[in-house]
Amino acid sequence: MQIELTPIFSGEEKLLQLLLQKNILSETDLRKIKTQAALFKQTLFQYMLQYRFIDPEKLMHVCSDFFQLPMIALENKKITDLQCQNVPFQIIKNNFLLPIEKNKKNLIIAISHPDDLTITKTLSFQLGLSIDLRFARYDSLCRLHNALTSEQQYLNLQDKNDHLVQLMTHQLLSDAIHRSASDIHFEPYQHRLRVRFRIDGLLHDIISIPTHLTDEITSCIKVLSNLDIAIKRMPQDGRLAFRSYLGFFKDCRVSTCPTIHGEKIVIRLLDVNTQIRPIEALGLNAKNQKIIFQSIRQPQGLILVTGPTGSGKTITLYTLLNLLNEQHRNITTIEDPVEMHMEGINQTHVNTKTGLTFSHTLRTLLRQDPDVIMIGEIRDQETAEMAIRAAQTGHLVLSTLHTNSAAEAITRLCHMGIAPFHLASALTLVIAQRLVRQLCAYCKTPQLLPPKILNDAGISELSLMSFEAHSCTHCNHGFQGRLGIFELMPVTVAIKQFIFDHASSMALTKQNQLDGQMNLWQSALEMVQSGLTSLSEIYRVVPNHA
Repeated sequence: MQIELTPIFSGEEKLLQLLLQKNILSETDLRKIKTQAALFKQTLFQYMLQYRFIDPEKLMHVCSDFFQLPMIALENKKITDLQCQNVPFQIIKNNFLLPIEKNKKNLIIAISHPDDLTITKTLSFQLGLSIDLRFARYDSLCRLHNALTSEQQYLNLQDKNDHLVQLMTHQLLSDAIHRSASDIHFEPYQHRLRVRFRIDGLLHDIISIPTHLTDEITSCIKVLSNLDIAIKRMPQDGRLAFRSYLGFFKDCRVSTCPTIHGEKIVIRLLDVNTQIRPIEALGLNAKNQKIIFQSIRQPQGLILVTGPTGSGKTITLYTLLNLLNEQHRNITTIEDPVEMHMEGINQTHVNTKTGLTFSHTLRTLLRQDPDVIMIGEIRDQETAEMAIRAAQTGHLVLSTLHTNSAAEAITRLCHMGIAPFHLASALTLVIAQRLVRQLCAYCKTPQLLPPKILNDAGISELSLMSFEAHSCTHCNHGFQGRLGIFELMPVTVAIKQFIFDHASSMALTKQNQLDGQMNLWQSALEMVQSGLTSLSEIYRVVPNHA
């Protein structure tokens, strides 16, 4: 089926058709890209780059072949290697390009997508030089471009600029978006305002801003978030929609909290278009995937996903919902807040101010003829009892709990007051999980671990070739993205008997291992042996119960 395209420049339609022909981009993805890009007022390529619909290496080769331009590698380039002296900073900032090499007559410019082809004449006229374009990987170009732009903006802190605070705030938000941060922390102290980004689960210091700018930056963020700048001694919550200077768009949740040196602000960067991952991409092995498929095919029962805050429970729940999202099912959710919008699923946002609590909403939804119910979190006894009751009366219920292991979820529900015989009859599967940072495929270095470290980790092999983090322009300190590690506890006949007998979490865990399941530590070691993460990383995330 032919797709109607609206070209942004003369070669875009041909290039998109070429991407379709080479199966780099699917027709389904292209329709979605066109719709979403128009919704967020982005070009097609801005949207594709932000959400990584196209492999950067493949896009670089296709663009190079199609436009008959050479390629250039930026992996080993640093800011000091760039030739920015004669190129106006605003041209670099407002366009996705970098000046790489220069001689008396020529300037080599790296670009990553065709939107920037039109800059040639403008630059040639302004600089009086012949411009040679090269295609580069967009992820490498984005990291280098963002590092250069951020350094330039942060160096301007001492400038007497009437718009300094506004420019600094916008640059920090843009920097966080381009570096795929999940949160920005503005922390006031006596002599400085510390700014940190949370990237792949860890906080990183970004900049220390002079204390005399603290109140102005706080007020700027409050204005952007529609908060009251006069209220300084009470917490406030707000939202803002932000577009970076490269056209990347994020919805942001803002929280303020008074401290002894001023107001601390945390900005959560939400993905308005987070892609639902296929179950294979979560980090589950084939055996665990089979157990999950068997559990969600059951017509009724309770499936729990457990772990601390930030362990990826929500992504796992949405992945399971996506697998269940078929025309013959009525699927409803109760969430606080609704984090991903899914077509074909009825999603309800909890509002405690109006009395729309988890338990009240669940009671209402049970009268709406549901087949599958997803409860964002079981927080109290009433919600737990209703979830159990729903699972016993013909509904498949999915929910989360904040516990450290799969077995502790069972003991936690018993301590909430759930009768063991009700829990044993309703519970189908418990999934405990954590997120570990994934080693960068470009710079990870092999390391042979000594016997003592292997013994301490509970590894029986005489030797294990593992990998450690290094660093390159592709990654954040040797890591790129995160993967889940999982402990599954299917509720077998033996586990049910243990629940009836009020067994401890240690006894339940031991029985689960006898049933052939791995605990979190064993699952994490499997990731180390596969070269996906490092031993030091799993020590950071998972307690060693080997």
